[in-house]
Formats: sequence, C-alpha cells, structure tokens
Amino acid sequence: MPEPPADLWAGLDPTLPIALLPVRLETRFGDRPLLGGDGTPTLMDDGTPARMPVLRVRVYPDELTITTTAIRLTAAQWAAGTEFWAAQRDPAATADLVAAAWARLVGQVGTARAVWVARETRSGPPTPPDTDTGPAERPATAVLLPDGWLLAGWLDGAQVLHHYLPRPAGDLQVGPSRDTPAFTPEDPTLVAPEDPLRWAVDFDAASRAGMAATVDLATADQVLGRALPPVAIRGLDTLVAVGVREPTAERTPDREAESLTALLTGHADRDTLALLAPGTPTNNLTDRPSGYSSRPDPFASLARLLADPAAGGRAVDPGAALSGQAADGEILEAALGLPAATLAATPGAAGREQAHARR
Repeated sequence: MPEPPADLWAGLDPTLPIALLPVRLETRFGDRPLLGGDGTPTLMDDGTPARMPVLRVRVYPDELTITTTAIRLTAAQWAAGTEFWAAQRDPAATADLVAAAWARLVGQVGTARAVWVARETRSGPPTPPDTDTGPAERPATAVLLPDGWLLAGWLDGAQVLHHYLPRPAGDLQVGPSRDTPAFTPEDPTLVAPEDPLRWAVDFDAASRAGMAATVDLATADQVLGRALPPVAIRGLDTLVAVGVREPTAERTPDREAESLTALLTGHADRDTLALLAPGTPTNNLTDRPSGYSSRPDPFASLARLLADPAAGGRAVDPGAALSGQAADGEILEAALGLPAATLAATPGAAGREQAHARR
C-alpha cells in the first residue's frame, strides 16, 4: 500500500490552528486478481487464480465544504431585491411589513439566495442587469479540499492499515452543470465519461480524482501461503480519513482563513449553519428529532442580514476566548483564526456551553 510522504507533517506550524472538516466514507470489502510483475495472473499451488483481499474506500465531501458560487444577478432577482429594500427603507414600515417583504423575496428567489440577493441590491445597481450574459451560478462545488487523504484503520486497538491517496489540485464539482446534459442515457452510469461529475458514479473515475482507493489487505506472500492477516478476515473496528492540505505561496494562513470564513458565511446566510448543543441526536429518535431540519427558518436569515456588522458584540481577546471566557461562537472563531463576528446571529453561537463545561 502507498506510504505517506516522509515529510507529510513537516510543514505543520504549532502556532496555527488546524481545521478538520467532516467527510463521508463508504467502504466495501472484496478482492482483485493477484498479478505478477509482468501483468499476468498469479496462480495458487492448486492452479487456481490467486485473489488479493482488498478494501475499497470512497470519500465524499460533506455539505459543509460545498458551495454554489453566484456569478451575477438576474433581472428577476434584481427586481425582487430592489422591492425588498424599498419596503425596508419606507419610514412607515413596521416590523411586520419588513417581514412580509422578506417573505416575498424568499418566495421569489429561494431561501438559499435571499441574503446574497439582498446584499447585492442594497445600494444598486441603478438599472436591471442584462439577462443574456450566461449562467447566473456555478454548479455545486466542494472547496478547500486536501491534496491527499491519509487512510488509517484499526483492529483490536492496533493500527493495521495505512494508505496515502493523493488528489489532483483544485476544487471538485459535486452537482450537475447547466452547461452539460444532466444525464446521458446511453451510458450505463447515466453520466458521460468526460463530465466532471463522473467521479460521483464511477469508482475508477473517483480513483483518478483522488476520492477513492483500493487498499490491499495482505501481501502477495500471505495470499500464496494462505496465511491472511486478521484484517483480511475480520475487517476493521475503525477507519478514518485525514486530509492534508499543503501550504503554498497562495495558501497562506490568512488566505486560508479568508476562504474558510467565506465558506461558513455562505452557509450561515442560507440558514444552513448552526452550532448544535452537546447531545443533539444526529438521527431522528423516537422521543426527539435530530438537529437537522429540511425546512430552515427563512426569518433567521433576515435577522442575520439586518444585524449590525459588529453583531458579535465587543471585541473578544482570542486568549480569553480560548480559555472559555466568551460565547461558543466567539470561541470557535478564535480557535479557527476567523474574523470577529463571522458567526454573529448564527443559531447557537451565543450559547455558553464551553464556559459552563469549564466550570
């Protein structure tokens, strides 16, 4: 199995925070033909083809890393945003009228786009945008992905698997594009081989994209000697994937923090970001639901839009925040090196769980 580079962790700066964003892993145990150095099948002592036990792993980006970047306003979005601000600036407007104007904006452009449209139209443009300048948004894309994955597995408390999976540089398209057909009926996977989304439905394409790996669970000698290790027979207790993102001239700590801030801000604006209380179920239980809602509250986005840019309150010293003397959102901002108020008005950010836990 590929060994991780010897200097994989050499570039880590102990003074900088490390962000570990979640991923989803899918696994399947199986086997593959054991081939010799000349590419021909290797035979067992009884003449049957030898089979190497393997673990096939697929890595999928979590929703947190996925963004749909807006390119421009459409004429309809411009009109909807302009109407909202006209109602907002009316001296006779009440809170109910402002809420009603926001509900109309959400109904016209959707919850995921409402805050962005409102911000883009706060001070203009003075005339409607051209409607014939290409698509208004890019396909869903996973950003801030690592340059490689380190897969590690444990059985009975001992590490029995490690595999390094490099990735091509760049972002990863995870949703269909308006520029290419959504489906190709003549292809068994329904996605054309040249489509950037092919990796999501084709294991070989995912391997080339650095999002899948076939990990051997034994050596050739163990297979031919019929002495397979426990991992090839019993499997794993635990499997983790750690992404490694190398620093470059463009990936300075400040720029990486800016990119992470933009990612989190985008999710917060769409009301799909929150700090969950400890003990919140990840799945619906018989007595209480999970922390996920398929119907987010659109008025939470309105509160974030209308909040003062410094809605996080007074400036918090990072040292004080990391010692628990701040709200949960401020502690997370300090831990990740994000600008103050990045998580302002985000549900759960005003909680004091960390401070209570320290007491």
